[in-house]
Amino acid sequence: MKNLILPILISLIILSCGENQQNHNQDIVLITDTNLAVLENKIDTPVIEIKIEDTIPTHTFKKGETLWGLGRKYYGNRHYSSIMKIYNEIENENNIKDGTLIKIPKLTFLLKDTKLKLYPLAAKEMDQIMNARDLFMKHEKRLYALRKEQNMKDPLDMPKTMQDEIRQAVKLIDQAIVSLKSKKSGPTKDHKRMMEQLRSVSKYMKTLSNGEHDKDYGYDIDMVHQRLIHGLHNSIAWAKHIE
Repeated sequence: MKNLILPILISLIILSCGENQQNHNQDIVLITDTNLAVLENKIDTPVIEIKIEDTIPTHTFKKGETLWGLGRKYYGNRHYSSIMKIYNEIENENNIKDGTLIKIPKLTFLLKDTKLKLYPLAAKEMDQIMNARDLFMKHEKRLYALRKEQNMKDPLDMPKTMQDEIRQAVKLIDQAIVSLKSKKSGPTKDHKRMMEQLRSVSKYMKTLSNGEHDKDYGYDIDMVHQRLIHGLHNSIAWAKHIE
């Protein structure tokens, strides 16, 4: 009897191993180019939501402040307050409520606002004008200081690098003028005023680059910004009427 049971047990063990091997083989899938594509389509790709935060700096307007003061604080000169007024859609700069958030973008970013329509219409020219402004403002404080350090009647004895960069600013303004001159479509009045103001910017910068100045008043430096901002206003008025 014992001799009969032993072969039966061995046969059952072999049969069981064969079934397990068969089941294991069913779990093995040969990966080919075709079923790989199918598998990739079945994989759920997580959707990543990119949230872009508003990174434009803001200023909370307080009682006693003025837009002129904010123009001087954030853009270096009071005349830029008028551009702040346009960008923030302020109707009356003398009646800004306490607690109002004023957006203070970089000037180059501000000019690229679609509602102003300066880009792409005059993108190259606006970039030239902004680069010229940056070069000039780089040396503005030193221009003020030099006239106090030396005899007011003498031309400013400025470093060559300073002189060269202000002259480079003049060159950029002149290049923008030449380019804008060819874009005469739109209101003739606004285009003409824009050109006049930019020529005035070039003249004041050139005078300063030669060391000439109005003694300790700083009127000549202030006029660079005043004419520049007037020119930008005329540019915006001109651009808005061009389809």
